[in-house]
Amino acid sequence: MTYEPTSEGNEFQLTKKQHFHMEAVLKNFVGSDNKVSVTDKKTGLTERYGVGNQRFLAKRAWSQEIEQHLSWPIEIPFDAEVKRIKANGIIEDHEAISSYHLLWVLRHWYALNPSPARQLIPNMPGEIDKRLEEFVESLGKLPLNGGTAKSRFATALDIKDRLGDPSNLANYSGISWQILHSEGSRFISADSYPTRLLLPLGPHILLKGCRKKEDSRLLTDEDVQFFNNIATEEATNFTFG
Repeated sequence: MTYEPTSEGNEFQLTKKQHFHMEAVLKNFVGSDNKVSVTDKKTGLTERYGVGNQRFLAKRAWSQEIEQHLSWPIEIPFDAEVKRIKANGIIEDHEAISSYHLLWVLRHWYALNPSPARQLIPNMPGEIDKRLEEFVESLGKLPLNGGTAKSRFATALDIKDRLGDPSNLANYSGISWQILHSEGSRFISADSYPTRLLLPLGPHILLKGCRKKEDSRLLTDEDVQFFNNIATEEATNFTFG
């Protein structure tokens, strides 16, 4: 879908560049040049990018409601778990990790496949101007123009629907996340893991979703390569590390 810029000055401070994966996690993979190695799945070409590169971003693919009012409440407890894992090697809130994993998968999908504009109220008269639309959006609400939700608002509706979809929630029901460590070889990450409960937190920590609680484990180089191969399989467009 065509990117719609904000009004000049962006009066209501709407997010224009949206990370589909948390910037804080991406930063765990940067090198001394503050860049991440990204390998294109199709070409095999590896290049280095900053975490603000368009490879990791959508441009207003979803509304401010998803960016701020829905994503942030999921990201904050997840980030607390990441910090706890890095500091103490323990997990207290497994559901926080599961909620973030699903959010990551969905944001990645819709970054690549934004929903088309959707008519919600047929034959509804009236249009609202851009400033009013942005004010309403900044409140986490759904503005309609002639009864139609623009692409980013339709995408927001779809993300919310899929976050609460029983079939999606069932994939995470009762899941405990195991901490896997590597002291030698480094983990890479897929741009998303749509079919695997895996979540690399950095070059030397990988979380694996399990149906029963598993103790932390130190992996061999061969084990790391196994999970890196999965990353390549799962990736839609690229891996990074």
